[in-house]
Amino acid sequence: MRSWLTLGLLVSAVSGCESLSKGDFVISYTTSLCEHELMCGDQALLTYDGILDVDDCIKVREHDVGVWGQGCRFRVKDAEVCLADMAALTCPPAEGTLADRPLSCEAVYFSCEATPSTDDTEEEPQSTPEDSDASEG
Repeated sequence: MRSWLTLGLLVSAVSGCESLSKGDFVISYTTSLCEHELMCGDQALLTYDGILDVDDCIKVREHDVGVWGQGCRFRVKDAEVCLADMAALTCPPAEGTLADRPLSCEAVYFSCEATPSTDDTEEEPQSTPEDSDASEG
């Protein structure tokens, strides 16, 4: 069910039907991340973490993804590219490993000292967010 939500939000944003909000980005990014983890990750570790399906994963990961860009400005166009790149992730050759976060996702949040905004002004990122969705291990 969430896969269709992610696809719908991505298609709407890319086609120009509506602007992608920060909240929609967080939902879509978390869903894509979880789908990738379930497809490529170490099933024993996922089970140990209580992650048996996408909904379980979202419950575990949504907080970290939600705080990823706190205090930063949000760049809509880069968020759209990030989601498209997340949807295209494939499993690395080594079994049980995850692909790195697409580089396009690093530019989604910028000016992290500034007041949070949904502005898509094209400025250079002043800092990059920490990779808060990396698995502990």
